[in-house]
Amino acid sequence: GDSFDTYVNVWDRKLAADSISKGGVHELFAFLNQFYLDNSCHGSRQSAGCGTVHMLSMGHSFGALIDFQAFVGRLESGLNVGDCERAYGFGDMTILLNPAFEGARYRSFFNTAMNRPGYFGDAGYAGQCAGESGSAPQIPTVVTLQSLGDWATGTTFPIFRWVSTRFSQTLSPDESREQVEATGWVKAFRTHRLALSTQSDNTDSCVAAAPSGPKSYCPFSNLNVKTDPANSNRWQGLVLTFDPADLHPPPPSYMPAWSVAVDKHIMADHDDFWNPQIVRLISLLFESAYEQTERLHGER
Repeated sequence: GDSFDTYVNVWDRKLAADSISKGGVHELFAFLNQFYLDNSCHGSRQSAGCGTVHMLSMGHSFGALIDFQAFVGRLESGLNVGDCERAYGFGDMTILLNPAFEGARYRSFFNTAMNRPGYFGDAGYAGQCAGESGSAPQIPTVVTLQSLGDWATGTTFPIFRWVSTRFSQTLSPDESREQVEATGWVKAFRTHRLALSTQSDNTDSCVAAAPSGPKSYCPFSNLNVKTDPANSNRWQGLVLTFDPADLHPPPPSYMPAWSVAVDKHIMADHDDFWNPQIVRLISLLFESAYEQTERLHGER
């Protein structure tokens, strides 16, 4: 429904989203999650013929609040697998588009992701995890895409959160910020930046701001991503930069929780989430997730 059509109804819509996220929607999501797990290739379910079901979940604005609030227990369970095992989430991947919920809700999940010693594909973790070539690297399970041109979550959301939490007690300045800032704007969670390429050949690329630091999965160059020369002039190339400069301590390699700051020339504002470039990026990420599952279990 309406989310930011007026400055006033933001309170009403957030309360509605909170109510929905705690209600009967859990039964639907629990059924979908169990059906996915029963037919997936995670943990003890790695049997012949697994990987026949794939699922992508997406939520925008207060819809992202509903998704995350309803999924968070299952998302954390997917992180609590053994060291070097592939983390999983709700289905193959969850995408949060310009999420309209405070960073404080995301903190516990983020801490769990940050504090795992090693992820699938991290060759640097005491030599125990699989190498990073081929289909090995951990693919993100939760991706937050936050437009830097989104005034609704960037300006309006903090104002109403400041008013509604004015007398809440917090233990630190960081906690105070996370109480009022929308999740995608919390710099302490930010892992990537997405911008347009300046190269004339319109190719997509991934860049590591600190090449000697932790590594991240690249959806443009790994697995079986198709390139069609006939489409090269349809859009300007994307550059995905892994730059967790505000994360302390540094994240582990192949961390599955991404928070991506999206240039406003790609996603202009709060409601521009159907921009073809964003749809294309989501398609590549999802394709990578299900193709990796099938490759790891001999389906490809």
